[in-house]
Amino acid sequence: MPDAIFLAPDIPYTISGKKLELPVKKILQGKPLETAVNLGSVRNPDSLTFFQDFSKDVDERIVKV
Repeated sequence: MPDAIFLAPDIPYTISGKKLELPVKKILQGKPLETAVNLGSVRNPDSLTFFQDFSKDVDERIVKV
């Protein structure tokens, strides 16, 4: 059972329709967006900014359920 659940406004996908799980994990671990993923292969690159911002202020977003 997770301690917290977070709602993301959009999930990043490649142009071929695959979810970008590994790049999101790297971003959440603090890796810069430019080195975590090739933005040219992302269908919706704006969705990655949420995860970048989230990694910076994760403590403020935690809601106890």
